[in-house]
Amino acid sequence: MLRLIVPYVIFEAIYILMVFFLGKAMHTSNSIDNLTVLSFVDRIAEHPTGPYWYIHTLVICTIVYYFVYYVFKLKGMTALILTGFTLYGLTLVVAGFSWSNVIYFLIGVYILRCGKSFMEMITPSLLAFLPLCILFASSDNYHRGALAGVAITILVISLLLALFNYCPDNAKRFLYYLGKNSFAIVVFSPIFTVVTKMAGPYFSFDPTAISFVIVALIFVIICCLFSAWVCDKIGISKYIFCKDNFYISF
Repeated sequence: MLRLIVPYVIFEAIYILMVFFLGKAMHTSNSIDNLTVLSFVDRIAEHPTGPYWYIHTLVICTIVYYFVYYVFKLKGMTALILTGFTLYGLTLVVAGFSWSNVIYFLIGVYILRCGKSFMEMITPSLLAFLPLCILFASSDNYHRGALAGVAITILVISLLLALFNYCPDNAKRFLYYLGKNSFAIVVFSPIFTVVTKMAGPYFSFDPTAISFVIVALIFVIICCLFSAWVCDKIGISKYIFCKDNFYISF
């Protein structure tokens, strides 16, 4: 639990301060005009600013999951239904907590408690491309909380898993490497993403902005991995991430 809560509070606080002091200069879409102690705490506890809503949601879901399955020791569909109802109730009172995100956590819980592997529950298949073409035809299906949105997510995972089998071994090892360090990318990337926006004008020669996206993506990932490595080397990972070795080498 601390490995989620502590880094969330630290990095959400850093991000809020960055957006408050530098948001207008960097033309961010979520700049903050006024910041008091109460609004600062409110943003961390209930209204996460920027992309850290993901960890905020995961923290709440994991706490409920822990109490249902390990404190009350419930099992089977009873535990899953109680977890779902509890989380749904929290979405009604916690403003930054969305049911459309909770759905995917519950799917993960179901897969985990079935005692089967992820690959057994979502079978890799190139045929997933066909229903995806139908679903992508209408923008009404793009909402992640709708049934069609959930179907798109599962089908995309199935398709990507199938394509992964055709990757060269070196590419697979690199993707494994990124996957093992995905949490490092999640927590550090918003900070470097804000910084990359300063370089946007230098890519005005490309109206599609594709070149900027590619350069920014590579820059942000390298910075995230390097930051995780530095945290290990200077010995602060155990305080921020509650583990001695946060970075996982290639």
